[in-house]
Amino acid sequence: MKTCNCPNCGAAFDLNIDNIDFAFCPYCGTKFILDDYRSSHRVIDEARIREAETNERIRLKELEIEERKQKMKLFKIIVFVVFAMAGVLMIIIGSLLGNKQEDYYTIAIYGALVLVLSVLIFMVAAAAKSK
Repeated sequence: MKTCNCPNCGAAFDLNIDNIDFAFCPYCGTKFILDDYRSSHRVIDEARIREAETNERIRLKELEIEERKQKMKLFKIIVFVVFAMAGVLMIIIGSLLGNKQEDYYTIAIYGALVLVLSVLIFMVAAAAKSK
């Protein structure tokens, strides 16, 4: 049993609404459709499911983008370390094996140049990222 109000006269009355789609007002005889909200609940639930699926897809894409950023950051760090180590190694080899008149000293100068350039590139990349 459910208390219903007539849309025409506004009278309140009790009605057994099991398995019926419409009813008649006992006071004025107006026929009206009974909506038990089952169909609207189903539509709303389907919309919420689609919204949840969409939100999940968005979250997965965000995680994928974040993972790519982390991999790129790691790659940049590895490249910087490799160039820095190469520069230091060239400085050490050039300093130990040569003097100012020999070609080994040139290797040390190139090593210092590689080291300085790798540090500058790393600093510029860090500054650009912070903007």
